[in-house]
Amino acid sequence: MANRAGLGDRIHAGAMAIAAALTAAYWIDWFTKGRVQSADDPEYVAFEESFPLADGYMAVLYVAAARELWKQRPAAVPLGIAAGSANVFLALMDLLFDLRRGNLRESTPEMQIEKAIIGASLVFGPLTAIRLWRARSRLGA
Repeated sequence: MANRAGLGDRIHAGAMAIAAALTAAYWIDWFTKGRVQSADDPEYVAFEESFPLADGYMAVLYVAAARELWKQRPAAVPLGIAAGSANVFLALMDLLFDLRRGNLRESTPEMQIEKAIIGASLVFGPLTAIRLWRARSRLGA
C-alpha cells in the first residue's frame, strides 16, 4: 500500500496542477479574448503563437507529476523534473524575446502578466525539479 502524501507533497502537487490550469487559461484567453496579448504586431503574434504546443507539453507533464506525487509514486520524479525544465526553457525563450524588443520596460497590465509568468516560471520550474530530485529516495525512484 502506498504512503499517504504529506502536506508538502500535497501542496506541491496542487501547485503543479494550478500551473497547468493557469497555462490552459492563458491560451484560452489568448485565442478567445486576447486580454493577455501585450502587442499586436506580426512578429510578436507569430512568436507567441509558437508556444501553445510546448506549453501544452509542459502542462501535461505537470498534471502527470502532480498525480504521481499525490499517489507517492516514483514516476513523480522524472515527470516533475521534465515539467520544471520545460517551464524554465519556455520562460527563458520569452525573457530573451522580451529583452531583445525592450518589452520589459513597459508597464501595461498585459506586460505585468508577462513579467509575472516569466518570474513565476523561473522560480517554480527549478523549485519543482530540485524538490522532486531530493524526494527521489523517499518516493522510491
